[in-house]
Amino acid sequence: MATVAPQRPGSTSETEQVQVIVTLILGEKGVAVENGYRYSAQQHDYAQRCAAILCGYDRARHKTAIGMLEAATGLGKTLAYLTALSAYAATTGERCAVSTHSRQLQRQMLEKDALNVSDWIQTLTGKALHIARRVGKTNYVSPSKVARLLSDLPQAPTKAEEGGSTLRSWVELLSTWLEDGSGVLDDFLQERGIDLPGELTRNQLTLDQYSDDDDAQAYRRDVGESKVADILIVNHSLLVLNAFRWGAILDAASEEGRALRALVVDEAHKLPAVAESVLSDSLSLVRFSHLSRRVADRFSERGDRNESRFWQVLADKSDALKTFLQAQHEYAESRYASARAIYGIREHFQTLSETAIQASKRLMSHMRDDLLRDTQIKAHQDLLREALDHCHDAALLNKALEQKAFGTPIVSWSPIKEYPSLGIGEPDAGRTLNRLWAPLSKGDNDTLNELLPPRPLLNSVVLTSATLGPPGDPLPKAFDGLSRKLGIIRHPGKDNLPVHNVQTDLMVRHAPRVFGTMHFVLPDPTIPLPTKKIVRHFKTLVETNAEWLAYSAQMLKQAASCGERVLALTLSWRDTAGLAQALRQIAPDINLIVHQRREPLKQALTLFQAHDNAVLITPAGWEGVDAPGLVKNLLIHRIPYAPPDGDADFRLRIHLRDNGYSDDAVDKIIHQHAQENVRQQLAQGLGRGIRAYDDECTVWVSDPRFPLPQHWRSSFDPILEERMTFISSRNYNRRLLDAIPARFKDSFKQASILLNDGAMYMPEDI
Repeated sequence: MATVAPQRPGSTSETEQVQVIVTLILGEKGVAVENGYRYSAQQHDYAQRCAAILCGYDRARHKTAIGMLEAATGLGKTLAYLTALSAYAATTGERCAVSTHSRQLQRQMLEKDALNVSDWIQTLTGKALHIARRVGKTNYVSPSKVARLLSDLPQAPTKAEEGGSTLRSWVELLSTWLEDGSGVLDDFLQERGIDLPGELTRNQLTLDQYSDDDDAQAYRRDVGESKVADILIVNHSLLVLNAFRWGAILDAASEEGRALRALVVDEAHKLPAVAESVLSDSLSLVRFSHLSRRVADRFSERGDRNESRFWQVLADKSDALKTFLQAQHEYAESRYASARAIYGIREHFQTLSETAIQASKRLMSHMRDDLLRDTQIKAHQDLLREALDHCHDAALLNKALEQKAFGTPIVSWSPIKEYPSLGIGEPDAGRTLNRLWAPLSKGDNDTLNELLPPRPLLNSVVLTSATLGPPGDPLPKAFDGLSRKLGIIRHPGKDNLPVHNVQTDLMVRHAPRVFGTMHFVLPDPTIPLPTKKIVRHFKTLVETNAEWLAYSAQMLKQAASCGERVLALTLSWRDTAGLAQALRQIAPDINLIVHQRREPLKQALTLFQAHDNAVLITPAGWEGVDAPGLVKNLLIHRIPYAPPDGDADFRLRIHLRDNGYSDDAVDKIIHQHAQENVRQQLAQGLGRGIRAYDDECTVWVSDPRFPLPQHWRSSFDPILEERMTFISSRNYNRRLLDAIPARFKDSFKQASILLNDGAMYMPEDI
């Protein structure tokens, strides 16, 4: 086979060269087909689009190319984007990364797809790519903690433990595995097919900030591997921390000085939530004060009293603002309030911001000159970077208080101790994430830019997932919600610079035309709605309708009657318990698994997989359940509408009202977001049933708000005619049907009904 010569970055034939390699691997007569893979024209097209995005960097204007590609389950997107990314790395010599949400997907790549692709790339280009995984330090087992546990545990089992495995035997198994294993706790659990014992927490077993180098040998080994890697496999949490540290975690890991230049983010719809969880995306005044005092202490230890005094004053001013805002909480309507509406906050915050700018400018001057050469200070560079980041946020918040163009400053108070924090705009994580692909500061403000450590930008980013946006919306509009959460600006406006090079012409939604079989059983239109209002003690309350709950339990019993597995998806732990209780009353002998609060889903899934007739009820299965061939029946207990007026809605209301939106406009926007979210979650839930090419699943829907096939309204079927009054009176949200994959729409038209008396009925086409 002819060898394809690598090109230099910037070559005019770079895109063409990468796409040629993609075709040689994934084409109709490509290497993948020769090695037993099935050819897919859609997979090939998806990979070619990935390649075009990866090569789309705007060198003239130094703009990162950003592409968004949706690929449904069954397309083979992992193999496709790994092929495009590897071809790009081999052609250009640039350093690349893949970020995923689930560690299971990481293992799948490392154990199969990445190995195959790297072999094919080497055959075609002569370039041997080094691929390595990088996970955070706290994911690794601490040998010293394991040794201490063993020394504290009794040598022999108690009588109650005889005949079964003991906690000590579990820890001994872990200790033995450490001799040859990777050192990552999740790898041990996955390889052995076991769970963490209830008596132990992860913190009792894993490395922490106090672990010494000897204890962290496995971690240091993997960091060393990542230094020379051409392609890094990371998770979203580490990617977010890398953005938070201005690229220092992953870029600084390269001994050759190669920064990351290309990134594929799989399961990209999960990235905003992970970022919010890791960062909280707000300025905590308690944390700011603590950081400032620690920096002051470091300078004091170094004998630099002037610098120490600056940071001590900053800590005092942070404490003063915290005290002021704590006193304001009693006047707020909830845990959130617009900062602009709090009288006196501007004066308090301006003095804090001015001091923060002075202190951080002096620190930046030291960092650029010789401070970090001092080994005593260099050991604390993470602390210094975090302090600088807080100073930048303080300056940006002060700008937001002065000018609406910089966002909406929102104050929040912690539930128990009422500690105040401040955030900007519609509270999302985009402000931190776009450090990877956007200019240093929105508005190009010189003062703010002076506070930021230098960092490189990515050349290109591919954001991909099975559900990037709500089903049914046209492209590129469908992906605007995710873009907003990621801080990606696609639409020019008077307040926002059109800074992002979004490849809208390459956006696509790919779905396999043939992949699995799906049948539908719909609810009897005569059953009542899931909730009803009651008046108690002069208050109107909403509670679950007992008649509807009994019907849903009857449907679940009917689904289980075939003797095959049933996965029942609920919306809450209360729903789960209620449905389980109702099912036990009518089917006490059913093989029921009820997922309990704080119990790992994996534990319930292990039991589910072990029994052919198992029925699993869980609110945590809408995503992440990947069980090919096992989910023969899927029950949708309720349509996944989020509870109204949650924290996220409340913060969004503040943001919109502060920007001049009327109450009617705010209600409309929040309603639109809710409709988008419910379609997206419903599509994810339906996807649990079809995970392999030959999967066959029956979807049972017990919520009568779910739309019926449109042609039933004009049918002369006698059963439907009896129910026409109910069908005509229901204001169905027909956009929910967008969640059903197009290849199953004809099957939906042939749906059956579970009648209220428990009989199955298929309407005639009359």
